Amino acid sequence: MTSSGKYSPEIDGLRFLAIMSVFVFHVAENLAHRDPAHWSIPLGESALAPYVVSGDKGVHLFFVISGLVLGLPFAAHALRGGSPVSLRSYFARRVTRLEPPYVVAMLGCYLVLRALAATDPPQPGNLLASLFYGHGLVYGEPSLVNNVAWSLEVEIQFYLLVPVLTMLYRIRRAALRRGVFIALVLGAQTVSALLIEPGSRPSLTILYYAQFFLLGLFCADLHVSGVTTQGRRTPVADATAVVLGGLTPWLLTADLAGGRAGEFLEGMLLLPTIMALYWAAFRGVYLSRLLSIEPLPVIGGMCYTIYLLHNIGQRIVLTGTAKLPRTGAWDVDLIVQVAAVAVPVLIPCVIFFVLIERPCMNPHWVSDLLARLRGPRLPVDAADLHADARVDPARDVPAPERRQLR
Repeated sequence: MTSSGKYSPEIDGLRFLAIMSVFVFHVAENLAHRDPAHWSIPLGESALAPYVVSGDKGVHLFFVISGLVLGLPFAAHALRGGSPVSLRSYFARRVTRLEPPYVVAMLGCYLVLRALAATDPPQPGNLLASLFYGHGLVYGEPSLVNNVAWSLEVEIQFYLLVPVLTMLYRIRRAALRRGVFIALVLGAQTVSALLIEPGSRPSLTILYYAQFFLLGLFCADLHVSGVTTQGRRTPVADATAVVLGGLTPWLLTADLAGGRAGEFLEGMLLLPTIMALYWAAFRGVYLSRLLSIEPLPVIGGMCYTIYLLHNIGQRIVLTGTAKLPRTGAWDVDLIVQVAAVAVPVLIPCVIFFVLIERPCMNPHWVSDLLARLRGPRLPVDAADLHADARVDPARDVPAPERRQLR
């Protein structure tokens, strides 16, 4: 359910890729935390390990998708003369669409961790800072209530900047406008890699990830202009996405360079890889079809709920599944664990989505709810009677006859 009424299964297909890569990454991470001796990820010895380790980069894909989706109405207005974007409606939509699921999920995670954690459970201060998207800034670390919420804190910072950043769409010359976007993406990547220390407070803010949101705004420009939505589809787009998507995880784990140079190279690998995925999703022959096949876009459409709940769900379910027999082959054992964890984690996510998140997708849910609380409106004549209105029996009689009546 979208505000514009337009739906692109390819976008939810990309969300599926992002959430599933994060899901598998956290399965491996939680297992390694439970039993490092067996579950430490064997880089260099496993064909699957580089892709699992790189699964956290699904968050970067989410950032690009956010830039794309939020940039579309602003780009449509500036580049095609579409309806102007009401900032009041824009910010109200962010609140009514995202806040109820977020608050309910964070409160639930807090209560579960307080009940389960034998030592060092999150404190009320952690909950308060997380509810106001400030845990990273206040405590200098990801939320202790729900560690994935760090990225949502970054997203909120981007939402506040969108009306300013989208002013770039007012640059009329397409080549100049896109050149500015590319320069900003590269500049933001340089600042992130060379000036911000990983693990510091700034690394938990948009300062560290601005390049991905800017890339999403650049994609929105191409999308609205028809560059990626019109014309003939080509298998070259699919091949590019497959090659970059296949090689990049190996390169990210190969330690091509250390320190700040490695950080810079990592971003320079991720940015074109994500761009290739987006390009293939809309201009490819095969990937676009694949991403549009249910249930992929259906699961991708629930990514917000899954993202909020999957990690705490895994920690609970893995208490049982981690005891399953092992084959001794890390790749096989991980696949078994992912399969065993997926259903018991995703079923509660589906229930939460149907009951909590999906109703909030309706742009008018607040006004609809208030109307229900007020109850059915009475007919006008009945309302007049209840209001003790004095009715003049001669009010509809023509003037001469009215005088005779009087």
